Amino acid sequence: MKELKNHIFLFDIDDTLIYTNLTNFLSYKRAIFEVTGRVLSEGFLRNRCDRRVLQYLNLDEQTCFEIARAKERYFKEYIKQTSINKNLFKLMQSIQKESDVFIVTNAKKSRINLMFEFYNLKNLPQIYINKSGNKYQNCIAEFGLNARDIVAFDDELTQISHAKKAGIITTFKI
Repeated sequence: MKELKNHIFLFDIDDTLIYTNLTNFLSYKRAIFEVTGRVLSEGFLRNRCDRRVLQYLNLDEQTCFEIARAKERYFKEYIKQTSINKNLFKLMQSIQKESDVFIVTNAKKSRINLMFEFYNLKNLPQIYINKSGNKYQNCIAEFGLNARDIVAFDDELTQISHAKKAGIITTFKI
């Protein structure tokens, strides 16, 4: 393992580095309609639209699986609805020279790769893809990071709370 620098920055991807909420909403809306015939309410667009939307629909496990699979297909079609948070991306790239930077996410690797390919993003920092639980705590453990040296950027209050539970003192909600 390489020696870490004194300052460590962790950046979430979805709706932090890349705005994906509209794409997720459109993808879920189409997938839910395709599988169940139900129409997803526009109200889900106001908040973060992600896989948790399925909890509100009272569906069985197989139906949820079919929706999730269709959603991933449609995400590719709607990817043009995403946009990069240019200011945060510039910040990440500028501090990457002097500090350790990690991208942390709960998203699937295939979707992350799709977005990076779509935007032709290169020279990215190390990416930590979390499988389950607290992505910040798991990233800290995986790379042997000192939580007190970390600055975390995320769009979700729940994830900010997870960062604080992991011992990260400095967080920014985007």
